[in-house]
Amino acid sequence: MKPKLPKRIPRSLSKEEVRLVLLHADCMDWRNKEECLRNRAIIRTFLYTGMRLSELLALKHDEINIEERQIYIHQGKGKKDRIVPIHHDLLPYLKSYLNGKKAALFAFTSLRSECPLTPKNLYRIIKKIRKESGIYFSPHMLRHTMAKNCIESNINPFVLQAILGH
Repeated sequence: MKPKLPKRIPRSLSKEEVRLVLLHADCMDWRNKEECLRNRAIIRTFLYTGMRLSELLALKHDEINIEERQIYIHQGKGKKDRIVPIHHDLLPYLKSYLNGKKAALFAFTSLRSECPLTPKNLYRIIKKIRKESGIYFSPHMLRHTMAKNCIESNINPFVLQAILGH
């Protein structure tokens, strides 16, 4: 039997890298206001909820409850449903994006139609922010960053496990 290899610690962003990514996402020259609001909300949703890429793309408008500050993730990985709290830093970005948006089925849609964003579209947004900020990151790295920040803030690991859908 082969000995087990030690597992690498998942790559995550430092607090300074997070600050720079958010700063560049906010200051970038997006095509219009709707795109700017959407992209700011997307980056922060990854960062403050720990959602997976597939979960964010499938997120429906009515699964975001601003009043109760909760996002309902329907059939995430492993066909599990869960509720994720909306962080107080994410709340104003979700509010401003969703308030200025026509009622569509999906929360994060293409600018030209009410179709949900595709992974290709989302990675185009990420690539643009990466290029501008000079910091390499992926949606999954933002998920790891959220988890690391929660652990550093002494959140109960079992609560974090439920939020992440493990």
